[in-house]
Amino acid sequence: IFAQIDCDEFGCEPYVLDEANVALWHNPCLHPGDVRVVKAVDHPMLRDFINVVVFPCGIGIRRNLAQECSGGDLDGDAYYLLWDQDI
Repeated sequence: IFAQIDCDEFGCEPYVLDEANVALWHNPCLHPGDVRVVKAVDHPMLRDFINVVVFPCGIGIRRNLAQECSGGDLDGDAYYLLWDQDI
């Protein structure tokens, strides 16, 4: 995934979760198995996207990650991210 977080309310610049292990889930999370741990990556062409999750797609993607998270369908659904070096 790609995620860039805006932390303006704390007085800092937006930052990209790069090479971070991220726990990702959809609201509502109906089952503990719906939580996914994925690797966040930086992609310079996506830097205009802030406070959104960009999911991978295309050739070589085995399953739709959004569907694996409680059947999310990407029509404005809320997703939660938790990143911690201990994940």
